[in-house]
Amino acid sequence: MFFVGQGISNIGNQAFSLAMYWFVQMSTGEPALVAWLAAAQFAPQIIAVLVGPYADRYDRRRLLIATDIFRGVVVGYVAVLSYFHTNIIVTLFVVVVLLGLSTNLFESAVFGFVPDIVPSASLLSANSLIGASTKLAVVLGSALGAVLLAQLGPRSFLLFDALTFGVSVLTLYTIRSGRGGAPPDPPTTYGARRWLHELGMGLREVSTNRLTRYLYPAFFLSNVFLVPFSVLLPSWAHADLHTTAAGYSAMELLWAAGAVVGATLAPKLSERLGFRALLASSFVLQAVLVLFTVESTLLWSAAVLFVFGAANSVSNALLSVVMQRLFSADMLGRVTSIALSVNGSGTPIGAALAGALVPFVGVTAILIVAGVGTGLVWSYVAIAASRSWHSDDFSFAFAEQ
Repeated sequence: MFFVGQGISNIGNQAFSLAMYWFVQMSTGEPALVAWLAAAQFAPQIIAVLVGPYADRYDRRRLLIATDIFRGVVVGYVAVLSYFHTNIIVTLFVVVVLLGLSTNLFESAVFGFVPDIVPSASLLSANSLIGASTKLAVVLGSALGAVLLAQLGPRSFLLFDALTFGVSVLTLYTIRSGRGGAPPDPPTTYGARRWLHELGMGLREVSTNRLTRYLYPAFFLSNVFLVPFSVLLPSWAHADLHTTAAGYSAMELLWAAGAVVGATLAPKLSERLGFRALLASSFVLQAVLVLFTVESTLLWSAAVLFVFGAANSVSNALLSVVMQRLFSADMLGRVTSIALSVNGSGTPIGAALAGALVPFVGVTAILIVAGVGTGLVWSYVAIAASRSWHSDDFSFAFAEQ
């Protein structure tokens, strides 16, 4: 039920994002404004580190329910408000910031929630199922956008997203326990000093670990280079491919479809190729974005995104297992929140850079640089990871399933 609820909620999220970006592009004709909206959407990740101690201190299931209720109320309020105002662009900026702030706590809690409810031997299957259901939701959300965006308009997609948060809350209520064992009892007064102490423990854990010391900066750079492919895709579809909302949605759909295929096949491929070989291969294949601008056709663009989506989804599933093995259960909330801050901060930076540079150099030039940068980062990660899994300190984290 957990996977079903999150999948339905993610359908709403994808439909909302698709409608939001396309609406701003068509309303203003300014790709820079689309990029700035994406920067506002992901900027709250920079301060995600602040919520990590709460994700480890309190019951994660209750935190997930509370954040989904909040997000549903926020989106629902804006959906209703938008029907009485013709200009909702400023409203969209406000709502994406609020959603980003609440999502910080949700993501920090959910990464530790999975090992709480799934046996260690099933972590790869569970993470793959989460990835597959999430990306399948993106496929369905993209398809929904392609069919209904022009007919219903973005305001209806806001309301739909709000309703899917309610479905997620209901499914979370069906899960009896949020931890394999009882969570630590919160102190009577969880003050700033204790919060700061627990945050410092998480920062020390991550900063002294040789694996995360190179992974987190690499993921930060990857996000800087990757985000132009998300925020400038409507502009690429409209100006370079000369396609409609259906063509843009088709690229998003193939990107997500590749991720579904990758996440679904990850456990079987791990058995056949081996955990380490599959991880290295998935890193290398993500360099395919270098080829994105070689041809300005819808078929080529969609094919490149499909391959990247599959490789990225496989690496995410495998790396989730590595991190869940490497750190203790009571530290996963802080580890995740630090990852969101360090790595996720690359997203608003990349979006802001794209928005600032696109008026001067154009969409194609930015995508060329982004593709080359992504290829270099993932090639480096492949080399560095291959060294780590031969180390006695980390060999258990990369052990075969």
